[in-house]
Amino acid sequence: MSDGDFYHGYCQKCANPIEFPKHATGESTPCPHCGESTLLMPQAQLQEEPVQPPSPVETPVETVPFFKFSRRKLLKGELHRLTADGDYSEEDHNALIKSALRLGLKENEIDKLRMKGIEDAFKPLKERIYETGHVTDADMVYLGDLSRKYRITIEHEPAVRMCREIYLMEVKGENSLVPCRHGELMLDRGEVLYFSTPSGWGQLRSKTSGYTGISVSIPTGIRGVKFRLGKLTPIRTEELTLLAQGVLHVTSKRLLFNGDRRNTTITFGRIVGTSLFRDAVEVEKSTGRSDCFFMTAFHVRYVSAVVQFLKSITR
Repeated sequence: MSDGDFYHGYCQKCANPIEFPKHATGESTPCPHCGESTLLMPQAQLQEEPVQPPSPVETPVETVPFFKFSRRKLLKGELHRLTADGDYSEEDHNALIKSALRLGLKENEIDKLRMKGIEDAFKPLKERIYETGHVTDADMVYLGDLSRKYRITIEHEPAVRMCREIYLMEVKGENSLVPCRHGELMLDRGEVLYFSTPSGWGQLRSKTSGYTGISVSIPTGIRGVKFRLGKLTPIRTEELTLLAQGVLHVTSKRLLFNGDRRNTTITFGRIVGTSLFRDAVEVEKSTGRSDCFFMTAFHVRYVSAVVQFLKSITR
């Protein structure tokens, strides 16, 4: 073809010049410059009918839910997306603040969601910890990761700290006990107080609950003198008797109980072993007689672990 067989035009999208055959006039074809579809028209006709710039595409306005719980749900989803990498950075926090403002929520909603996230993640672990009484090394790593994920320092409650100490003493054989102030408690030289808890002190005591057998008294005619035929045998039972209420102290040398009516002391050398019950720990002594100390179920577990550990290191 000769040059006379071609028209010169330009793209209606990017305005770059286009050369095309005359027979293609009026057809739509991709622009060789921008790739957008354009109508092939000679330059003269295009000048008569100027190309109108494409109308801007309107970005749809995001609708914000009316109900507050729905907006919180959206913010929670954004928090999960930002913390999916296991780290809550300053950039993540700023992005979350913008999302909260866009949803018409206050900034403190972010802190509530972060705390709720930690509580939900910690709940199954907490249940297992209280069931086993152990906080393992893997648990400590998990709690550290959880703290970094939500950028919140986790303050372990006393029960969790005790479970960690129980694990270190029972499994790893490490001394994790921290001395505490003993106030007015009279201790020996070099003796250290490790733990105190409200407690009751009890022992098994024998009681007569009646008699068994047959016995007949026959008067002799002499005042105050009778013949007795047969035999009565007393029925004796052992009952756990509460002797006093007070405070049980666990020191580096002994168990020391200060009660409202009576006191007692049991050195570790006299302790044979301990038995656990739902609300009491039984301390078995070398004399064959046991003492029971009543307290909360969790303190029962802790006192037993501490006694057994201190016995092992004082031999």
